[in-house]
Amino acid sequence: MEEKKNKGLIITIIILVVALFGTSGYIVYDKVLSNNKTNETKEENNDIIDEENKEEQNEKNNQETVSDGVTISKESINELSKNKSLNINNDFTDVDKIAGSIVDSNNINDVLYLSVNSDNKLILKYNNNSSVITNLDEEVVMLYNANYGCQFENFITLILTNKGNIYSFNNYYIKDYLRENSYLLENIKNNSTSNIPLTKINDNYIVLAFTNYTRQIDESNPITCGGMPPIVYTEDGKFMEIHPEENTMTEYVLK
Repeated sequence: MEEKKNKGLIITIIILVVALFGTSGYIVYDKVLSNNKTNETKEENNDIIDEENKEEQNEKNNQETVSDGVTISKESINELSKNKSLNINNDFTDVDKIAGSIVDSNNINDVLYLSVNSDNKLILKYNNNSSVITNLDEEVVMLYNANYGCQFENFITLILTNKGNIYSFNNYYIKDYLRENSYLLENIKNNSTSNIPLTKINDNYIVLAFTNYTRQIDESNPITCGGMPPIVYTEDGKFMEIHPEENTMTEYVLK
């Protein structure tokens, strides 16, 4: 009888030990499996994050390529002018452009000029003094006088920058602007910095150069005074006609 009891006890102990090992093994297995799943999830999440970061970086690089990849200069324009079919305007000799009269349009001593300094920054000149224009932080490559009006002051100056942008300065409003901003003339006389009204007109186009092309004269609607709208050449190989008074550009097909 005693022997049977001992035998039963031994069997019970063996069962308990086996159950204990089984439970321990399951716990260890479950932890290992959970860790593996966690690591796999982390890896998947990291892959997703890495992929998102790559996409963001690629998008950023593409944006930088569009905005910073093109640099316009006198050298790039001269190089472009070697292609005679483009008829590129690379005349950089006439730097000073009339910005408007201060008092009397017939008195040449009372005239402001838009010009470019040695650092390729836009400036306003009056006699022997000048003021750097700080609301244009791009370098100026060329100033183009659109000669769009019949009067002495009715000029619109177009400004081509090293970023391929075109800005418009309407000289017609300079008198009113000087009256409303009396400090401007004082800034010029003191060689201080200034701001002037400028309008960016090239939208998303990158302008490489002005051309010597002009629109064919419409005999039924001739221009009685002023110049023809200027035509520029863009990075995507298009000729665009600038409409200075509307501050717009439209595609122009050579005829």
